Parts: sequence; C-alpha cells; structure tokens
Amino acid sequence: MESLKMLLRMAAICGAVLGLSACGDDGSTSASFEDSGNVSFDSSSSVGSADTADDVGKTDNSSSSKGSSSSQKSGSENVEKMPSSSSVEVPANWDWSVPAGNRLNPEIEYDEMSDSRDDHTYKTVQIGDQVWMSQNLNYNYKAEGAAEGSICFSENEDYCAAGGRLYSWAMAKEACPQGWHLPSRQEYQALIEFADSTAEFKNQNFYYSDKVSKFLKTLSGWSTSDGENYSGKDTYGFSALPTGSCSKKENGKNKGSEFECIGEGQGSAYWTSTESDGSHAYLMSVYYEAKSGITFSSKSTFASVRCLKD
Repeated sequence: MESLKMLLRMAAICGAVLGLSACGDDGSTSASFEDSGNVSFDSSSSVGSADTADDVGKTDNSSSSKGSSSSQKSGSENVEKMPSSSSVEVPANWDWSVPAGNRLNPEIEYDEMSDSRDDHTYKTVQIGDQVWMSQNLNYNYKAEGAAEGSICFSENEDYCAAGGRLYSWAMAKEACPQGWHLPSRQEYQALIEFADSTAEFKNQNFYYSDKVSKFLKTLSGWSTSDGENYSGKDTYGFSALPTGSCSKKENGKNKGSEFECIGEGQGSAYWTSTESDGSHAYLMSVYYEAKSGITFSSKSTFASVRCLKD
C-alpha cells in the first residue's frame, strides 16, 4: 500500500488533498499557491521564507508563547513524548486515540464554553479582538429531514474525540451553537494577519502566509510517518490539529466506506461562511510544511469547523 505521505502528495496533484479542487496540467508539485488556483506541495521543496526554513516546517518547539521549556526533536516518532494541558504525556505523532484536549498548549490560559445542545465543553481563547474555539466542533449535526449529517474521519466514531466532526459547507453554516458562528473569509483573514503581518494575496482566491502555520499548529501531532517533526508553536492557543478532510467517493467506488478521507497527521481544513461561486466555498487550510492560508473547495467536501464568538 502506498504510504500516507505519498498518498497525500498525489492527492495534492489531483486536487483531492484537504478538499482542494484544482490541479496543474503538468502534475508538478511545489510549496506554492499557483496563479491558476492550484495549491500543491512537495515534501522535499523549500517552504518559503520565515525566520528560517525550520521555523515554517520542522521545529524543535523549544519555546512557546509563554516560554514553555518543553522540547521535541526532529526525527522522533512515538518514542519522545510531549506534555499536554492535562499533564498527561502524548505522542509526538498523530494518534486518533489521544483526546483533543491533551493537545492543547499548557502555557495558554484558555477559557471554556459549554454547548447546551449536547453539554459538550470546548476550550476557547482570545486572539486579537476575536474569541475562537480552540477545539474542532464535535456537534453531531443533521438537518431536519436530511439523509445525512456530519461524520467522523473515515466514518470511525472513535476518531471524533480527537478531531471533532467533519461537515459539508451547508452543514457547517448551521452547526455552531447559539452565540457563536461559522467565521467568514474576512474573519479568518484577520486571524492570519494578526499572526503574520506579512501575509498576502496571491490572487483573488488565495490569501496565504509562509509563517502562520507554525503559530497555529499544536505542539505535537504533526510528526510524519518517517519521523520528521512539523509540529508548531501554538503561539496564541488556536491549537490546529492535522485532522484531514473527506469527500464522497465517485459512483462505482463505494466499496465499504462511502467517503474517501485523506490528510490525517499532515493537514487540516476549516470551513468559512463565504462562497467562492455556486459550487465552491472558501476554507482555511493549514499544512504540515507548506504555505497555509485561505483557499477554496467544493461545498460537498467534509471539513472541520472552528466557531467564532458573536
């Protein structure tokens, strides 16, 4: 079986990774947002300028926003452990058995809110003038009379404790609890600009940053299968997790699972409320080593939701 890393790279070429819908005619990959609307990356390529290339991709996590002394060396797999907000050691690699709360930054002072619909509690954090959920929404949303609702990655209900649920765009618009809402493209852009003032538009569809992923990613969970550590600094407590995304299989390919899911351990995608056109909407994508920012996807993609306080 092809490795997950190779599968993710090939999916980027054909436009499936994290629900991104476009791909280049020549099948080339690079760590860039293309003018044509393509987003692809190659694990061997440079990821652009920051303080150093390592600040964007591989990191030792030797410091956090409040001076965490914890460190994680590149090349670790499930041997070296990272501290969590609950003082329970967690694996450096992505592992669906680790609850989302154990990936939070122990140096951040989070608040919390409770969703009255199911009594689920979420950590929250203020970043600039915005108050964000620091964990992916995990509400089992299904519209009245609808044939389908939100799903867990690979349709495995056990995975929702780690990654929250995944939603189509129509579901995502309605899924946040009262007093919270699905952020617009402009609100995600404000988050990016707060974390990285050098972020820029590539074209009308893409707004990206070389640096923002390291500030938003969790301290652990982003180590790849070959042992490279791409975890972030989680500077502001957004605590982005590499929970991937799913899309429905084409007719004739429904053998077992109805969905094709990809990107676990290597990327995340968060819906915005803003349409791109009749069949696409914008989302915020965070990659394990490439530039991250706002792009677009088919509305039928199942992606994560982070709610923003009204």
